[in-house]
Amino acid sequence: MYPKQKEDSNRKPKTISYNIQTNLEQVKEELQSCSDLVIRELDLGNFKKAALVHIQGISDRDSISDNVVNPLLEKFKNTNFDKTSDSVLLDELKRNTFTVSQVKTETKWTVAAIL
Repeated sequence: MYPKQKEDSNRKPKTISYNIQTNLEQVKEELQSCSDLVIRELDLGNFKKAALVHIQGISDRDSISDNVVNPLLEKFKNTNFDKTSDSVLLDELKRNTFTVSQVKTETKWTVAAIL
């Protein structure tokens, strides 16, 4: 259930990629022994992808659906992504889409980024 430990504890965390598939592969690698890992990939349209990663049992499926997935899909169902930059989309997500109490941006693979 815990991320696998690397031999070199002084290594620097990897940077989170702009490529969602690369990030999902990293999550799967880090949490490979976690049988409760849930990854839900979402298609936002215009070839924009999103993914929701959580641990079954410590997260409430209904709450995730009501407070993350549904607002995300509703917010962007008519968005023209060709005219919107990724940074603007991310800012919009953080400020106005999610109804959860705290959203934090991570740029490195740390425990906080994984959890």
